[in-house]
Amino acid sequence: MQRQGLSFAVSDDLLSGDVSVTRYENASRNFTTRSAASGPAQLPAGSLPDAPACSARFAPAADVSAADGFFPGSAGDGNVRRSGVRPAGLPVRMEYFDSAKCADLIPVGEPVVSSAAAAPGYDVLTPAGAEASFTVAADSVSRSAAGDVLLPGLMPEVEYMYGCSPTALAMLLGYYDLYGYDDADYSNIVEGDVDVHSRGSDGNIYNMNEFDSVLGRLVASRDYVERFYERDGRETTPEQELPYTFVGGGVDGGVSQVDISLWNCLADYLGTGQYWRGNPNTGSTFYLDVTLNDILSWYETATFKGDGYTRELDLRFTSSVYGINLYVESRGYSLDGDRTGTFYVDGCGGSFTFEDYMREIDAGRPVLIGTTSHSMVGYGYNKDTREIIFDDTYFSNQRMAWNGIYNYGGSMQQLIDITVITLEGGTPGGSATGKLVISKAYNEMVESERDVVVRATGSIVADGPAALRLLADNLTVTLEGGSLSGTGSSGNAAISFVNSTVPASGSVFFTGGTVSLSSRASGVGSAAGIAGYGLTVRFSESAAGAAGISIKVGAGTGAGRSYYGIQADGGILKVNGDFGGVIEVDGDHTVFSAMRSAQSCVLYGGSVQIGGKFGGTLTARSLANSAASGEIPADAGAIGIFARESVSVTGTLSGSWIVRAAGGSDNAASGGTATATGVRGSWIDIFAMDAKMEVRADGSGVNFGAVASGIDAEFTLRLDRFTGSLNVIARSEGGEVGGNAYAVSGREIIGNFGGTVIANGSDDSCAIRAETSLQATVTGTLFSGAWNRPDELPAKLRNFRTYRNELLAATRDRYAISAGGDAQLAFDGTALVLGGISIDSGSLNFSANASVYGDLVSARSVSMNISLRNTQSNHVFLTAGQVSSTLGTITVDADGADFGSYTLVDSAAYAAESVTLAGSFGKVELSVGASHAVGNTVYTLIQDDTRLRLSIEKGNEPEDPDDPGSSGLVMSGRPSVSVRNGVATISWEPATGEGSVYGYSIRVNEKTYFSSSEHYSVALAYGNYTCSVQAIERDGGRRSKWSEEKVFMVGDTEAPVLSFDPSSSVNGSEVTISWMPGTDNIGVEGYLLKIGDREYSVNGTSFTVALGAGEYSYTLRAFDACGNLSEPTTPQSFRIADVESPVFADLPNVSIYGRSFTISWKPAEDNVGVAGYEVTVNGVTYQTGLETSFTLSGQAAGDYSYQVTARDAAGNTASTELRSFTLEEGAPDRYFRKLSGELSAASPAVSFGSFPLLPGWYTLAGDFSGLNAKISVVDERGKTVGRASVKNGVLNFKKPLLLDGACSIRVDSSDKGKSSGDFSLELSGSVFTKGDNSDDEISRLTDAHRITVGDTAGSLISGEWVGYGDAVDYRAVTFGNAGKYAFSINATDAAKLTVWTLRPNGRLKALKKVSVKAGTSGGIAGLLLDAGTYYLSVESTTAKKGGSADYDVSLDGASTFFTKGDNSDDEIGRLTDAHRITVGDTAGSLISGEWVGYGDAVDYRAVTFGNAGKYAFSINATDAAKLTVWTLRPNGRLKALKKVSVKAGTSGGIAGLLLDAGTYYLSVESANAKKGGSADYDVSLDGASTFFTKGDNRDDDPGALPGEFRTALDGNGGRLIDNGWVGYGDAVDYRELEVTRAGAYTFTLSGAADAVKLTLFSEDETGKRRKLKSVSVKNGSGSIEALELGTELRYLAAVESSTAKKGGGTDYSLDFACLPPSASASADLDSWRSASVALDCYEQPSLPGPASELSAAGCSAGLGWSDETKKGNGLLA
Repeated sequence: MQRQGLSFAVSDDLLSGDVSVTRYENASRNFTTRSAASGPAQLPAGSLPDAPACSARFAPAADVSAADGFFPGSAGDGNVRRSGVRPAGLPVRMEYFDSAKCADLIPVGEPVVSSAAAAPGYDVLTPAGAEASFTVAADSVSRSAAGDVLLPGLMPEVEYMYGCSPTALAMLLGYYDLYGYDDADYSNIVEGDVDVHSRGSDGNIYNMNEFDSVLGRLVASRDYVERFYERDGRETTPEQELPYTFVGGGVDGGVSQVDISLWNCLADYLGTGQYWRGNPNTGSTFYLDVTLNDILSWYETATFKGDGYTRELDLRFTSSVYGINLYVESRGYSLDGDRTGTFYVDGCGGSFTFEDYMREIDAGRPVLIGTTSHSMVGYGYNKDTREIIFDDTYFSNQRMAWNGIYNYGGSMQQLIDITVITLEGGTPGGSATGKLVISKAYNEMVESERDVVVRATGSIVADGPAALRLLADNLTVTLEGGSLSGTGSSGNAAISFVNSTVPASGSVFFTGGTVSLSSRASGVGSAAGIAGYGLTVRFSESAAGAAGISIKVGAGTGAGRSYYGIQADGGILKVNGDFGGVIEVDGDHTVFSAMRSAQSCVLYGGSVQIGGKFGGTLTARSLANSAASGEIPADAGAIGIFARESVSVTGTLSGSWIVRAAGGSDNAASGGTATATGVRGSWIDIFAMDAKMEVRADGSGVNFGAVASGIDAEFTLRLDRFTGSLNVIARSEGGEVGGNAYAVSGREIIGNFGGTVIANGSDDSCAIRAETSLQATVTGTLFSGAWNRPDELPAKLRNFRTYRNELLAATRDRYAISAGGDAQLAFDGTALVLGGISIDSGSLNFSANASVYGDLVSARSVSMNISLRNTQSNHVFLTAGQVSSTLGTITVDADGADFGSYTLVDSAAYAAESVTLAGSFGKVELSVGASHAVGNTVYTLIQDDTRLRLSIEKGNEPEDPDDPGSSGLVMSGRPSVSVRNGVATISWEPATGEGSVYGYSIRVNEKTYFSSSEHYSVALAYGNYTCSVQAIERDGGRRSKWSEEKVFMVGDTEAPVLSFDPSSSVNGSEVTISWMPGTDNIGVEGYLLKIGDREYSVNGTSFTVALGAGEYSYTLRAFDACGNLSEPTTPQSFRIADVESPVFADLPNVSIYGRSFTISWKPAEDNVGVAGYEVTVNGVTYQTGLETSFTLSGQAAGDYSYQVTARDAAGNTASTELRSFTLEEGAPDRYFRKLSGELSAASPAVSFGSFPLLPGWYTLAGDFSGLNAKISVVDERGKTVGRASVKNGVLNFKKPLLLDGACSIRVDSSDKGKSSGDFSLELSGSVFTKGDNSDDEISRLTDAHRITVGDTAGSLISGEWVGYGDAVDYRAVTFGNAGKYAFSINATDAAKLTVWTLRPNGRLKALKKVSVKAGTSGGIAGLLLDAGTYYLSVESTTAKKGGSADYDVSLDGASTFFTKGDNSDDEIGRLTDAHRITVGDTAGSLISGEWVGYGDAVDYRAVTFGNAGKYAFSINATDAAKLTVWTLRPNGRLKALKKVSVKAGTSGGIAGLLLDAGTYYLSVESANAKKGGSADYDVSLDGASTFFTKGDNRDDDPGALPGEFRTALDGNGGRLIDNGWVGYGDAVDYRELEVTRAGAYTFTLSGAADAVKLTLFSEDETGKRRKLKSVSVKNGSGSIEALELGTELRYLAAVESSTAKKGGGTDYSLDFACLPPSASASADLDSWRSASVALDCYEQPSLPGPASELSAAGCSAGLGWSDETKKGNGLLA
């Protein structure tokens, strides 16, 4: 980029006070400056409508000083502009400043004008070739346009405070802190967590409350405001600022060193509002068309004075870019000096173009935008409109045309320059960590590559793809509250997860606060509340049931196509936690004409998984308008939950659901279908559903159909518990599809249906429809029919008996249940089915009061089973107009039935001949008209008219035989009685003896009762009773003798009494407890004995029980028949000793694989508990604790004996028998384990394990001898990894299993133990024994896994293996040298080689990788690595499939080792004496035979010059390199003086470099180091160098001259200096003159070969020094004639080289002569002295000693003085 040149001069308005300038004239270098004004500048009053009063200054081109290149300031305006060469196309320099800086300035909205004429009174500045344009910042509403390109992520916003430049810079740095740049993390560039919203809402530009934000404090600290802003309502003065400016900055002294330690905000670093840096309040300065390196290499100073102080100013501190560099370095980073700088835009004569601006944004770098008097931050552009998008420090998303004009609060700001800030030194490996926090309102789309937290105060309203867009996979949005709203013409979501251009996976967490998400699709795209590929949405407990969560999606101003509440487009949608809010998806297209389709869905995913309780209010509406004639038919689709694969609800589907689709058409040429579905998926599994769900499809017009489905599965549907209501409605006036309603449908259905299921279709309907098999239990209501007023149908069903006829008419010819295969149907409780049943085959099972009204149709045989228990008399089970002839025999279970009549089937189409009557009496076939008596109960089957009825009546009891007891049945003992609340429950032991018991007669006093069981309860009045029981024989009714009588009382409240405590007697593990009988007013019924925590009911007075070992306590209570309890006895205790040994149920198993074996066993049983195990192998005993397996590895071949011993805590032991096995030589790597067990009805499942397995392929075999079973193999995580089945004893095991680690095996009977018996099961495997998991993680590597590489290639890893069970191997490789390395791998199976480096955070970062196929080799070539440690990994790519790869890895011979590197000289702080060079007065070699390149990119040398000189350096190198000469700054940092670059094989040099005597640094840097460069080089000091050896600096300080430089002037002549020299390195020589005789002295300088100046000074007794006279000599000689000198003053003579700084120098001599003064001359001298005060404001030469103070009084007297030293300057010094 072409840049302007540099010169600098300071006017008296730069600093308050007098100024002298050290200047270096160089016409080819000029600095141009722009000052950012103090706040939003404004035009003069009246220039625009309603603009507030303000001030402005126009600096015409005529004001430009050609010599000094700047605009002179105007005293008192407080806003200096410094500019250089006038920009092309900018005829007028505009300068704006705020006349009321504390005012609340709000941007003024102005109408857009198209030309300069539209803005009266304003001189529009239009760059050459550009048309004037104005952009109005009227408000903060987002104004995104098509084609906008913005930086990724959200640009932080901060309130304007104390200067636009620090405000804009804070936003720019905040962006880098949040998002990083160029795959590097800069999260420490701002201290604290950056909030993207730090902007106030009141427009107050000095709102101190904003200091509470991180970026607010970064802009301006309270210290800064106190020091540099204003005090007592007035701006601070330089005197007030001084103590905060320099070290020791008081007015009484101090050195000229800037006190950077006090800086704590950007306003400090930029110098904003600091007069000592040339900036009025809130002003900052930018030098134009220069880079940071230009600024850093510019070392010029200015001296400024005030009231009693003098300070030297490093003029770099006046540059804002220099301040930015200091700030960035203070945070531990750096700037690219060549790419960082401020540049004129092309419209102002510069070379920075719109394309350059776009490149910065595309690279992820925001920029500072400079206008006439304002700074802003740019973060976007629009290529089509050539606009830049920026934040103007008040409002984001503002824009202006490139090279245009921007209306900033009424001030027309022209684009002038762009400041590019390029960071370096970030942490590699990605952008910053942490979360993006949104806590305030935002009016454009927010994008983030990190997790996002939305506070309760946060909100986004955006027109675009999303309100909040997440740009990477697996990010999380935490919603603590807030509102997100989006509208988009081509697709929109409130929250969208996108990676590049495809959907990404992510998580959304609702923490319980009030949240509103909304999305509107204004075009033909889609809209969603939350959208991504795979989503996890979680609701906290505090959100359960709350209406505070709202997700609303629908059509906007245009018509979208699809609408989703939550959309996982392809992945899994997981919804966890309880939800009770609102999701409303409203695809209402009725307001649009000729719409093709509208689709709405609440939850959408590849698969949908719901945990917790998901309810609330959920709505999906899709309303399509009619299509115009001839167009594609319009469709409307609404879905509650949709999954392309499975829907799984492990919690409860709850809440109120409305799913509605509607459409209409008015002509036959167009139409469509309205489709509504509650839940749809390929597989559906719902644990519980209590939702109230209405699914409705309406089609109106000529050709518009309607289909409504409640729960629809393509394959299997499982609904474990349905207790809600499902109302499915389909109404159509026409159309091909008609109005079809299907409530529950699927290929295979398993479910329990309570609640209400309605299928209401105008054309067709079915409540439960299965294509194949159906297993359903119905306890609620099913309806299938056509009801024209669907809203009233649920209430009608609740009053079925009232509206019975209407409802049955509506269901005529409809099926409530349909199955194309076998159907097992159970109707229980209050089940009510309105509609027929159509099945292929199966069974109908009725119980209690279940009823079915509808036809029964089947293709094959159907059985019908009816249980009359708990059924009301006169109940009707099946009412049908048609009954299939395939209905088989009806079986009626009469147990528990009351006397009465029961209608089994009511149908004119069905007539049965008999039924099977069943009960506890067995089964009998009962024909129509026949009866069957059981005891005194008579069962009669009746067919009358349409009804088949079973009548149950009470018959006469069998007469008592003459000899009671003739029956073979015997009653033993007497009954027991318990009385509770007046009800006596009588119990007895079952009758024994010969004969079958029909029932029992119970006699209580004079009444007799009947019971078919062994107990009977009867309510009795208070009184005394006796009871006994008699058994009745089933055949013949013969009776047993009566039992003994039991006496009891109803109403007894007196408790029994126990007078003595019981006693105990222990015998081994048994204890017997005995006691004396208790007493009671009626009689003791029994005793309650409590031993420990168990209680026993005892009839006698002793009780014996076996117990485990331990200490026990016991008490006793007596009770009577009425339940009255005595007080418990005193607690007693006994102890049972543990004398039982553990018991092993089975022998141990041995599993052998290779040279290893595992002994495992089932846990032993013990009466107390096993305390541990030990295993003895070949006489050596090993303790295993409670582990039930033991493994030995690496054993020799041979015979082994083993035994397992169990012990309990008491020391009892038990051992298995001693067994043996053999490890054979050369045994294959096999595993074998034999298991055995038994299946039965009592024990239908057997489990084995867990036992350890080596990785390998395993198979199952076994002997099951006629059993039917299922076998499951479960890994240590509880996951079933293999299954097998056994049918009729045959084991069906299809393919081997890959197993690794512990596993267990479970064998379950598949027929509930009906097939029982013993079985054996064998688990055998071929195992992978080469695996070694010790090198699977880098943290576990040992010395055996570490490799050191010197300078030769060769094998790195040999003969290793990866595969199943050991998928990856790591090695740590330490390279002693940097190099360009090549790696190779060969493997017998597919594998991948990766080279890694370890990041500072301890995580690995892949550098390069290569994959190889089975039996091939591959390599990594040309990988540049520094010396150090890296990691290699070899990974089996087929491990999960059982892969097995032997492999070798080597370092190839193509590798290059950079062995010449030496890093000891890479930093100047590490240099030793070997790196230090001393130069006298001769040229020669400085560095010889050295090397730089990859791994050692730079070498430093310290070079000490004994003399000043004009030096020439040369370098030659075998590869591209750069030689730089540096000096060390006072702050310890290097400053580049000059540099030269050379290409490979060439030489170059630095010529004419002026250096003082002292130490400097040389650096040689490889230009290609990062690319693997390698350069041998030499550096020498050329013979063209000039050594200034004559310099003598002892006479440079006039205040400390040695005696030899003092001369007395005694009136005679003489030579002051003989053979003197001044020049570079010794610019001035002083001589002290003591006049012992007054007179007129002449001083003659001679022999000069270069320009010099001779000056005479006087000095009074106070030390005040005055210049008397000077003479300049270009060459030759010159004199100061007849200068009157008196004896009362001290004098100095100074000889100064005029060309010293340019390398000049000359020999000279100085002589003097004297004439005695005359009387008149003395008088003239006194007069001259009195007038000399007028010279106080004259400038002195730049003296190294203390400068004399200048008298302000002298300047004010107007006595100016000027000579050649001030020409061309125009300043009064």
